[in-house]
Amino acid sequence: GFDQRLPELAALVADSLRTFDVAPLAFERQRDGLLRQLRGADKRQPVEQAAYRRNLALETPRYTNEQLAAGLEKATLPQVLGLQRRLLPEVEVEALLCGNVAEGQATQLVLKLLNALGSRPLPVARRPVRRVRVLPAGERTLQQFVAASQAEVNSATEVYFQVGGDEADDWVLLTLLSQLMSKAFYSELRTKQRLT
Repeated sequence: GFDQRLPELAALVADSLRTFDVAPLAFERQRDGLLRQLRGADKRQPVEQAAYRRNLALETPRYTNEQLAAGLEKATLPQVLGLQRRLLPEVEVEALLCGNVAEGQATQLVLKLLNALGSRPLPVARRPVRRVRVLPAGERTLQQFVAASQAEVNSATEVYFQVGGDEADDWVLLTLLSQLMSKAFYSELRTKQRLT
């Protein structure tokens, strides 16, 4: 259930964003772990590789794992601390609260959070917009990538269909249909036809 002290916790977290103490050892540990994760990304399963490459091709701005790792190698604790101090001078907040929370309680929590941040509203013109590339109509687009590991015997094919703009609740119906088709195709190809 909703705890009456939850707004105070949200305010404490928001207030600490710019002042949270980052220890040098914790910085190095997190940085090294993230570097290992980025460098090892090309050794993931082919199905994960296919999804990663699709997102790279369609969404902009999008940075490759290699670009992120190169930037991370140069990152220093003073740079992170400098960013932390400058964090969120302006902000656009979308809040979603789930559970046993009344509307008034949700509003109180979000207002407490915003007051603790002390940020100015982010101007509409500077709010991020998710950009998706539109594939040329009537043309085929193919991207092919060879697995980084010569020992990888598996492969993946990802077929992506652009179906046009969002219409009412079509996007949720399309998501559901996609899940239904995915399960059916997997069952047919993997289980019944024994394709591996």
